Amino acid sequence: MRVNLDNSLDLSQGSPFAQQDPVITVIAMAILVPVCFWVYYDARQRYRAPWVPILWAMLVFLVLIFFLPMYLVTRPPKGKVPPAL
Repeated sequence: MRVNLDNSLDLSQGSPFAQQDPVITVIAMAILVPVCFWVYYDARQRYRAPWVPILWAMLVFLVLIFFLPMYLVTRPPKGKVPPAL
């Protein structure tokens, strides 16, 4: 990626995101995947509707930094399962 004199980006070298170190990607996935599995199995114990754990796990996979805290705050207590929708 190169910036031309007229302040336009020259992307002929490839995407700026393609230059990311693969080690960072492996470390991020090594953290993300187990967290998503934990959210799925935890939500399976707390909700009756079969689609809710899948939805929470997908949302956490897409935007971990936003949806993991939201899940932790909004999940019902372990003994009290809300009715299925």
